[in-house]
Amino acid sequence: MILAVGVLVVGITEGIIIHASFGNPEEPVDYVVVLGAKVNRDGPSVSLWDRICAAYTYLDEHPDVTAVLSGGQGTDEPITEAECMYRELVNLGIDPQRLWMEEDATSTWENLNFSLDLIEEKTGARPRKLGVVSSEYHLYRASRFAKACGVEFVGIPAKTSRLSQKINHFMREVAGVWHYIFYWAETMINEKYADYAWEQTAALLAIDSPSGFTRRAAEWVKTAFEALGFPAKITTKGGVLADLGGENADDGLFSGSPQ
Repeated sequence: MILAVGVLVVGITEGIIIHASFGNPEEPVDYVVVLGAKVNRDGPSVSLWDRICAAYTYLDEHPDVTAVLSGGQGTDEPITEAECMYRELVNLGIDPQRLWMEEDATSTWENLNFSLDLIEEKTGARPRKLGVVSSEYHLYRASRFAKACGVEFVGIPAKTSRLSQKINHFMREVAGVWHYIFYWAETMINEKYADYAWEQTAALLAIDSPSGFTRRAAEWVKTAFEALGFPAKITTKGGVLADLGGENADDGLFSGSPQ
């Protein structure tokens, strides 16, 4: 039974990925983001070449479109993915003025977010609709990230040139899609709990209490955070410091009693 359900889930997911792989490149856009891929020591990887070729074809057929070439530099890459794409597209005859480089992104989420920021920086506005050039097997997941960024997604497929690589990546993408689903589910749950904790804390600490009861109030707040799974401690000043579990030093919440 469990095996049958697993096969069904994988089959449905693969169907969604295949359906999205055709894209909708006929939709008009003003900007496209070309997602980077591995840069080898001797030049673009096969996947990156496929995306460069797709970007070239699209830009050649749509001379009024501007492209954001997005991709940072991995520890084993000689240059940024954006720089690599820029060089190859210029060599192919694309006007450099139509190519903007975004060289900091290390994930699809960052590709789209940073590219939208760059467009807004250069034009003063974020586009309502965004074209995305990526490997065809990747378009469904990219579309979910675009939706999360608040833009309408236009998929422009880069056909994978190697059959063995295409089969492999289409199969692997099932895991990628479910990783995305679980990641966002966890993020939303954590945000929900964090918002709840803040609301409860703010409500409690907004109540004036007689002298001597502040410590008990702080203990209540600390216990509430811990019940939600967030480590917390009482500071020497009587405040409560909660760790929200992020990667940055700013991913914390401090609540202090009214003075």
